This record gives sequence, structure tokens and C-alpha cells, in this order.
Amino acid sequence: MPGEPLTIALSAEAPTELTFSAEADEVITLETQTTGADAPDTIVWLLNPDARKIAYHDDTVLPDGSIQRDATLRDLLLRESGVYTVRVDSFNGVSTGTVTILLEKHPRDRAQAEATADGLRLTVDLAAGSVFRYALDDAMNTATITARDLSGTLDPVLQVFDAAGERIAQNDDHASADTRLNTLDAQIRDTENVAEIAVWDFLGRAGTLEIIIQVAGM
Repeated sequence: MPGEPLTIALSAEAPTELTFSAEADEVITLETQTTGADAPDTIVWLLNPDARKIAYHDDTVLPDGSIQRDATLRDLLLRESGVYTVRVDSFNGVSTGTVTILLEKHPRDRAQAEATADGLRLTVDLAAGSVFRYALDDAMNTATITARDLSGTLDPVLQVFDAAGERIAQNDDHASADTRLNTLDAQIRDTENVAEIAVWDFLGRAGTLEIIIQVAGM
């Protein structure tokens, strides 16, 4: 299934289920594609090897603000090895039609972590087109996160999320007076309840970056 478009006939009786195997820490993107005025409004679930729902998506909002009724799970980190289940249905549960499903596995990023006096430093080899995600063991009360290009090839974009998966903040080019940072480096300062960070290159390029997590009061 990965890498090859698969066309299915959506049934009105029950969702269609497909499976694929994955290793822990693999990153995937899953898309449904439909065509025609009578195309169904698709929804998609992803179930882990224990049959627990870990992701769901309905409509896709395009950059111009318009809504596309196809579903997309983008840059999703799989935390377990095993067989995953993709469940596809229409929004109302009874529409029929032809749906093309595309599953892509992205190259893994390589990262090394080092504890510091006030937090953590990560050195990341970022693969082309990938999003590096890092989940913290405990949500940090107040933290400053910096993404710094080490290879001279990257324009890092940085996002932080709380424990519920809600985005707290995003930064592309920092506006600080820190002379250690390049113009295109990213930084989010004094942010509360940080549970996960995500970093990618603005143009999807590969390179090496440093992520510094500084915790207030350490």
C-alpha cells in the first residue's frame, strides 16, 4: 500500500478498511482523493496495532481558505511497530463513490539529545520534506525553544503544542537581538505548557539544525 495509489469503491453499508505495516517512529502522510460533482465527502481514521484510534480527519482547508472535502493526515508520527488500519468512510456514512488513497512514508530524521543545565539540546539531521517532532516527557511550565540552522541550508519553522495536541505558538524568523542566531532561525520565548515541538524547513530542504529547549527556573 505505501507509495502506490489505491482506488477503492466506497460502500454505503460499512466503512472500508485497509492495513499496512510500519516501524516505530516512522512518519507517514495519508490522503484521500475524489473527483466529480457527486464525489463523496470522505473521512478517514487511523487505528494503531491495538485497534485504538490515533488520528482522524474530515475536510482539508487550503491556503486560500477554501475547503476541500478530501481527508489528509499529514506528517503523522507512528509511535509503535505493527500493523495499522486505515478506515475510510463518507461523512454521512451512506454515500458511495470512488476514492483514491495514497499513503507515503517519509525518511526518518536522526536526532541526538543532550541534557543541559537549563533544559535540553537536540541535534537533528532533517530529511528533505520532513517534519521533525519531539514529545516531552512532561509538559513544561514555561520554556523558550530555539531552532538554529547548523548547515547553512535551512529556514526553520517552529511550532509548539500542549498536551491536548493544540498548537500554542508558531515562529518562522525570530525577531530577537540574539547575535548567536541567524536571521532565518526560529524562536518561541516564555511559552507555557509545552508538551511537543515540531520543526521543518520552510522550503522542505534537508540539513542539520539545533533545537534548544530552555526551561524557566532550572
